[in-house]
Amino acid sequence: MKKKILFTAFNLDIGGVEKCLVNLVNNLNKDKYDITIYLQVKEGTFLNKVNETIEVKGYNLTKIKNKYLKKIVNIFKYLKILLTNFHKYDISICYAPGYVPSAILALISSKNNIAWMHTNILTYMDNYLPYKSKKISTEKKAKKFLNRMFFRKFNKKIFVSQNALCAYLSIYPQDKNSCTTIYNLIDYKEINKLSKETLLEKNKKYTFLNVGRHTEYDKRLSRLINACEKLKKDKYDFELLLVGSGVDTENYKKIVKAKKLDKYIKFIGKKTNPYPYFKISNAFVLSSAFEGLPTTYLESLVLNLPIITTDVSDAQILIKDKYGLVVENNDDAIYYGMKEAIDKKIKLKECFDPKKYNEDIIKKLESEINCD
Repeated sequence: MKKKILFTAFNLDIGGVEKCLVNLVNNLNKDKYDITIYLQVKEGTFLNKVNETIEVKGYNLTKIKNKYLKKIVNIFKYLKILLTNFHKYDISICYAPGYVPSAILALISSKNNIAWMHTNILTYMDNYLPYKSKKISTEKKAKKFLNRMFFRKFNKKIFVSQNALCAYLSIYPQDKNSCTTIYNLIDYKEINKLSKETLLEKNKKYTFLNVGRHTEYDKRLSRLINACEKLKKDKYDFELLLVGSGVDTENYKKIVKAKKLDKYIKFIGKKTNPYPYFKISNAFVLSSAFEGLPTTYLESLVLNLPIITTDVSDAQILIKDKYGLVVENNDDAIYYGMKEAIDKKIKLKECFDPKKYNEDIIKKLESEINCD
């Protein structure tokens, strides 16, 4: 008899968490599990990437103009969804605990429920904009957020990194027995295939690559711009490719223009297939202030691209001394890391085996799923 598994999330638009969810459900054994994804908003670029054997549902909330009537109608629609799915599944997993309706749906859909945390809750709260002005400690902010998401109500909690797990246990050490770490899966076959889809010309200059959302509060791309300004002054011949977009893109473009770095920094824009850019780059560079587990780490390793990263997530475990450079979490460190990469022409010191990596993760996840 197949086990029925429910995953809840907000949508399947472009993003690291969404991509990881699709990779996960597509790699679970369809002979063992009957999988459903319930989205608050059934939309997103990754919808068509979900295996056809997996059912994807949406809340189908009304969009009528009268805001009061809309709220009342949607409350009844949501209550109907909760009642229909009450204890319907063998396992329910809230894959995006940041959304209250998704959390509640996962909680009531199975007695065996799991919440999946994708970030270090303490560093996230230090930078979480809605709580930025609140004059309370980071730990109190974290507790407030976790309580709002009913996080501790879940039977099990999975964390995307050891770093995220340790942050949570520093607040709630009593939850140790219900917590574990499971890294994200990587769709290495698809990545290799897509990397060959478009053949781009490799630059003679040393080329750095950054792929991701353009939001300063977490990704800190200003660090890369400042580092490039220093490398320019040092007379280095290099290029930085920024693949992605976001609310801060236009501001970044203004800074680049003001610093006269147009010849060094190229804004590629948002790409559904960024992998050909990995093939023409010499190193991937990540400047974030905090991360869950960067999908770009794994994508870079699949495509044999060394990494320069700030000390976020499990960089010390995954990257250091094997796949690149781990630098301190500040502006100057990024500059010195990029400088060292050019000077020493850094390469991967070990061969990354994505097949074994995925097999180990699936084995660990199945042990959690099958342990009622």
